[in-house]
Amino acid sequence: MAGRIVAGLDGSEGSRLALAWAVEEAVAHGAIVEAVTVCRGAVKGVAERHAPYITTHPMNLPAHAEADDARRRLTEAVAQVAATRPDITIRARVLQGEDAADTLCREAEEADVLVVGARGRSTVRTLLLGSVASTCAVRSPCPVVIVPAGSPPEVRHGPARTGRIVVGVDMSDASRHALEWAIEEAEARDCAVRVVTVSATKSAHESDGHGLVGQAAETGARRDLEALVAGASGAAPVEIESLVLEGDPSERLCQQARDADMLVVGDRGHGSLGSLLLGSVASRCAHHSARPVAIVRPQWRRRHELAVEQRPARVPVGCSAGVASSVPSGGQRTTPV
Repeated sequence: MAGRIVAGLDGSEGSRLALAWAVEEAVAHGAIVEAVTVCRGAVKGVAERHAPYITTHPMNLPAHAEADDARRRLTEAVAQVAATRPDITIRARVLQGEDAADTLCREAEEADVLVVGARGRSTVRTLLLGSVASTCAVRSPCPVVIVPAGSPPEVRHGPARTGRIVVGVDMSDASRHALEWAIEEAEARDCAVRVVTVSATKSAHESDGHGLVGQAAETGARRDLEALVAGASGAAPVEIESLVLEGDPSERLCQQARDADMLVVGDRGHGSLGSLLLGSVASRCAHHSARPVAIVRPQWRRRHELAVEQRPARVPVGCSAGVASSVPSGGQRTTPV
């Protein structure tokens, strides 16, 4: 089967940005997108948009205001994004669930990526009630991308195409998984990777005042970093830049990501980056980064390898280098979802 990207929506600007990001990610990977909103009392249904044609199935929702509002918001969001990417299949789904984050994480069991907005509709009892993004970052079985509502204009129309992905590492297994994911992502996007490790050293004699560590400390850190990069990159045709800094890890990473397509971190680390769990570096990056933040789970590698083994070879159709999409032939265009 094709790759699968799940995007959580609740009608907020943040969730609309998440859907736009998910669709552009699908372009890079030749995947399909499942746009999911969660509503109390809703019956599972689907409206599926097969690129470049649309097939609509009844949502079969109960006739009450909350369900109608959920369907309307989902339909509007999907139609808006679908108009800009007619070559991508989007499945719009309204699901029943008391806990939006748990429902999204269940839907992401066989997904490649789960995408959510950093902020949602705090006054609506559906999806992304403030803590959903944070909960998904901890519980999701696949990598989670958190898209900030305050993103620069170019991010509002999908991933910013600056040509670089920044990944924070601390020599742990978790950061190695994050680096591997970032390299594969860069290969699909045909862009470069900047690998950043941050020393928490604050000593004045070890810093030049601009975040660069002293020569002795940098030599050791760079040696370890180069070994990590060599082990993770293999023969991937990706340009990789390594950078050793000192200071506050989340602050330095967010600074480095200002001109990047995204910032990638692992969900657990040690050493200079500390424990990348909810409430520490990963969480602070997700809250403060101006760019989308990908949090990579430790089990990503094995799940990814199993999924790839089960997929047929993907053939790019009329796309530029590093981008592929699947476009069926025949049929007639109908009304957008």
